[in-house]
Amino acid sequence: MAKVLGRHYPEVLNEMGISRSLPRKQVAWMNAALEFYEEALERDDLIAEVETRGLTRARLETEYQRVQTLKPLYQAATDLDAIKQQSTKDRDARLVVLEDQCLELLALAEVALNEKGKPQLLERLGKVVK
Repeated sequence: MAKVLGRHYPEVLNEMGISRSLPRKQVAWMNAALEFYEEALERDDLIAEVETRGLTRARLETEYQRVQTLKPLYQAATDLDAIKQQSTKDRDARLVVLEDQCLELLALAEVALNEKGKPQLLERLGKVVK
């Protein structure tokens, strides 16, 4: 909506303190859009002007509500991303511990099986016997 108005009424956006180019990041875009709708809905002169273009106060209010519903959805998606990143870190840390335990177990198995004279069992574990 701000882009459309910016093409036809750049002075209105300047007066509202909104640049013609909207931010690309979602949070910044949502905040800019909410600021635009809040300002636009407070100004009867702007409402009268956009109504000549077929936009109504009800349409502006509807669009404002639509942008407001995006904020909790975006926050939920951001929270989910944080959970996924933490899960990956936790998994990687556990894999390091598991690898250490496997190396210890392999070392113990090598000692035990060498002492018992069972090199074929060591080969089954992937250890090359000379």
